[in-house]
Amino acid sequence: MSGMALLFMAASTGLQAVSQLSQGEMERAQYNAAAGEAEAAAERTREAAAADASLAQEDAERTIGRALAVAGASGLDVSGSALDVLADLSAQRRYNTSAIIYQGALERRELLRTAANYRAAGKFARRQARLGALGTIISGGHRMTSLDRAGSSGGASKPTKYPKGGA
Repeated sequence: MSGMALLFMAASTGLQAVSQLSQGEMERAQYNAAAGEAEAAAERTREAAAADASLAQEDAERTIGRALAVAGASGLDVSGSALDVLADLSAQRRYNTSAIIYQGALERRELLRTAANYRAAGKFARRQARLGALGTIISGGHRMTSLDRAGSSGGASKPTKYPKGGA
């Protein structure tokens, strides 16, 4: 095989390998971008849960304040069953606030898990591309060696002659 043909085959193999590497890096970048979006969504979820909990707490405090005002305006002493109502309202406020924060934490954790999965997929894509490129280089080297051997033996490989009776 001529030196020029080997050069073209080597260049072709190199371009295929570089293309595989580029594809892997592009996939990794896409997965990392998706991971970044999931992480940003996780942060927004945390902030939204904190804001919702704060609003729920303010609303509960207004409810407790109204209950106190009604009791005071009616001349009732805030004790006994009226005090029990206020304690129940306060407990409900704490429960609602905690539930909102907990739900936000669950959603945030799931989004962060998704981000970690995207990053792992990006690393895997890059690793697969590197292995594919290595395989392309090895395969190309093998083809060039085989063709070079065939070219140095006169162009075409000669069939193996077996004695009568088989291989």
